Amino acid sequence: MTPLNRIGSTEQPNPATVTALLEEARRTLDDERAHGEGFDARLGQLTGFAGVILTLIAPLGAAHLDDGNGAPFEVFYIASVLLLAGTALIAVTAGIRKRTVQTPKGPIDVPWVRIGVEASVLRQFSGPYTVEDPVAIEQTMIASTVAAIEDQRVLNGLKRDLVRWVTFGLAGALLAVAAQALTLVA
Repeated sequence: MTPLNRIGSTEQPNPATVTALLEEARRTLDDERAHGEGFDARLGQLTGFAGVILTLIAPLGAAHLDDGNGAPFEVFYIASVLLLAGTALIAVTAGIRKRTVQTPKGPIDVPWVRIGVEASVLRQFSGPYTVEDPVAIEQTMIASTVAAIEDQRVLNGLKRDLVRWVTFGLAGALLAVAAQALTLVA
């Protein structure tokens, strides 16, 4: 990792500025993590909602399948059950929650992982960094934190997209349930 003072500037870093930037980078990372936790909570709520509706709709609709309500009722019933079950499955399947990360051996797909200080930086905490200049250490930590922020933003984008697809699936399922109900009263 390249310390920030060597990226193109020949001036000496201002220790107070470096410390302030490190604190701001840490605050930004905390904000990004909180944003991701919000997506996780929303996804959990949508999954629970899909499960409750599926638990109610599946037996109630199945009880009316043999009542001669016609093909539209059956199509809407099957569509609602499949959409509810599918969106709940998508929301909870860890295999879908993968992203590509860069490793020294090349890119690999991994499940959502904890994002923080890079392992190469962390390994130096008990060795080489103990004799470094504090400003140089803070600059390295800034670079590592910025990389974590970028990773968290990518992860949050993936979570946002997953929440969006689950929401669309639930909306479709609710429309199918409404159409199913309309065929019963018609």
